[in-house]
Amino acid sequence: MPCGTNICGGYYKEPAIILSCSSPGDIDAATTTITAEHTVSFSATGTSELAGNINVTQPGRKISADKALLYRDATSHEISQISLLGNVHYYEPGKHFVAQTVFVDLQQKYVKINKALYRLAKPSPRGVLNAWGQAECVIRKSDTDITLKNASYTTCSPINQTWNIIASKLHLDREHGWGEAINSFLYIHDRPLIWVPYFSFPIDNRRKTGFLFPTAGYSNTNGFNIGLPYYLNLAPNYDATIVPAYIYRRGVELETHFRYITCNSAGNLNIEYIPYDSNFAHFRRLAMTDWEVTPQTIPFIDRLERASDGRGMLSFTDCTRFNQHWWGNLDINYVTDDYYLQDFAYNPFNSSRDQLLNQAEIHYASDNWRFLGRLQTFQSLHPINQQPIFDQYSRLPQLYLASDYPEWPNHLAFQINSEFVNFERPRDFITGDPKMTGQRLHLQPSLVYPIITPATFFIPKLQLDGTFYNLQNTMNQPTQQSRVLPIFNIDTGVYFEKDLGCFKQTLEPRLFYLFVPEANQNNIPVFDTTLPPFSFAQLFRTNRFVGYDRLGDANQLSLALTSRFLNSDTGEQKVRVSIGQTVYFKQANVCLTPDCNNDFYVHKSISPLVGEVNYYFNHDWNAVGSVAVDPEDQGLNNASLQFHYRPDPGHIFNIGYDFVRKGDTLTTYQLNSSQNNLNRINVALAWQLNDHWQALANMNYNLSHGHPQAYFYGFQYDSCCWAMRVVASRIVTAENINNLVTYQTNFYVQLQLKGLGNVGNSDPGNLLMSSIFGYQDTFRG
Repeated sequence: MPCGTNICGGYYKEPAIILSCSSPGDIDAATTTITAEHTVSFSATGTSELAGNINVTQPGRKISADKALLYRDATSHEISQISLLGNVHYYEPGKHFVAQTVFVDLQQKYVKINKALYRLAKPSPRGVLNAWGQAECVIRKSDTDITLKNASYTTCSPINQTWNIIASKLHLDREHGWGEAINSFLYIHDRPLIWVPYFSFPIDNRRKTGFLFPTAGYSNTNGFNIGLPYYLNLAPNYDATIVPAYIYRRGVELETHFRYITCNSAGNLNIEYIPYDSNFAHFRRLAMTDWEVTPQTIPFIDRLERASDGRGMLSFTDCTRFNQHWWGNLDINYVTDDYYLQDFAYNPFNSSRDQLLNQAEIHYASDNWRFLGRLQTFQSLHPINQQPIFDQYSRLPQLYLASDYPEWPNHLAFQINSEFVNFERPRDFITGDPKMTGQRLHLQPSLVYPIITPATFFIPKLQLDGTFYNLQNTMNQPTQQSRVLPIFNIDTGVYFEKDLGCFKQTLEPRLFYLFVPEANQNNIPVFDTTLPPFSFAQLFRTNRFVGYDRLGDANQLSLALTSRFLNSDTGEQKVRVSIGQTVYFKQANVCLTPDCNNDFYVHKSISPLVGEVNYYFNHDWNAVGSVAVDPEDQGLNNASLQFHYRPDPGHIFNIGYDFVRKGDTLTTYQLNSSQNNLNRINVALAWQLNDHWQALANMNYNLSHGHPQAYFYGFQYDSCCWAMRVVASRIVTAENINNLVTYQTNFYVQLQLKGLGNVGNSDPGNLLMSSIFGYQDTFRG
């Protein structure tokens, strides 16, 4: 929604006397001023009568009328009651009543308003949401308690009433933030839609135990579904939502969502369970006939046949801070079978779609020391309709300890990194053969002598890298392995700046020399080490591998140049361009595998030429790009280019392209197949068409495989009192070795009657925000 757009076509302006006081207080407590322009019949003991533009005012309260009657208490002779007649206007902060008569009882502290047209304001994420209607009788007992009899209620514009509620009784309790309707009809454009004997609804942002609006949805794998959420406001810092649901093709499902926040911790617990999934039971029965029985498929078929028809999922996260130095994290995820995420909870933007993380962490941090203790394992899923995957190594445990002393004598700095990991892994899923496991100890002390000035830096660093293994299931290889090597590097650079008037240009040349002697590491296992795509940051790393199982041999010099243009007045960056390359004085020989098949940089004299650019065309447009080109084989190693256009929150357009040679980790095609390349384009759009309509779209297209990986499209309509969002998504849930793709189609439909709540199926807000960079979910506004 563009800033400043008024979708209601107008606004309500409070009188000045109302704006001067946020809370008028009890009606009998404040000083009361009564004025009249015409005749006044005054009585010190009986009834006084006033006529002509009557104004009864208190700080934050005003009542105007054509006529007023003032009644006095028989004992104290003080004014105890006031009757106002004809063209009565009653004002308080957030309240306005127009009525035939108003009766004010100062002793009983209540106001009775007859034949009234009312307006009430409630807070919302976008400011103020106005509710209005008519009532035969309104009783105001306090600032926070109002009862309306034979009344209507809506948040729509008075000139465009899309919906309203007509009830025998409406009770608005502002102290607790909820309203109640008894014997009510919901009307859409003056036509009754539904009768409800009783229901409650929010009048501000506070929570209340009770049923929420039903949810409904559709997907091609599950059919139609409907749920009835029940919200439990258990305490100010924790709550729960229980959702019994019926899924047409599967059966009855129960979902439970629990969340909590304490002084030191916060967490979420989500549980889903289907006692009997009829569609999954049918899928299991057909497994023997639909899939050919071979040595490769038997493990999948056996595992599928052993799966239960009762299916579910559990997810639990917790973050707790124990004191200033210690904190812990917990992340638990579990599904009952290999196909649950395909059928119910698949996230198209989660690359680890077949690996469910389970880990517990304990952290410590002080000025000089850092510690991490971790227990980490994965639930690996093996669907028969998907390409085979490898089980991940578990870390049971992983212990990391590091220290940093930057101010040793003689300007030296001392650092040490150490890690111990016990790697466990189940037997091979297909063959049942045991996999190599073991313990790894890594120690890396270092000495640094930094020389830094405002315009230069010269930082030599000497490290000793030691890695030691105690292995099991080694297949006749030695069970004890070790590697101890020195690492020496010098990082140096210069900073130049030139004033160009409106801009300042910087020139930042940088040299990075690295020496690591060669050692044969073919007998050392690869537990958690990978070779990342070559990038600009790779020019300045001391190990071209990520992980401790390999230490790349090196005698090389990296040359890089960065230039930036900065606004002279604000320092805001206009453009940043970097380019660099590494010259190998000695060709690298260390690889992840002895054959070096997946290593692009081994046996070469120069690295890929890498470049990065970040350019802000203006405040609306910016582009971010990177590229790595191998000059020896004249091939593209990796590339990324992203354009972002966002002139305001209502107009967003993003387009991006990513390429990494042999970078698709989810495929197992032939080694030199182009389908192993990560080669994708992504287009995203959130575009305000006018004051009410917004288009939404995203497509992630896999160019290597020739099909969309995930896409959605839809629209959002927003008006003064109601909003609607419709989104259809289609995502890849499985892709087998024959490149046969299985899709899941979902439809999200949401209808919001502002001031009442949402009707629809699962909220697509998280999907939109994670896939459209810069999108802000204002649907609840």
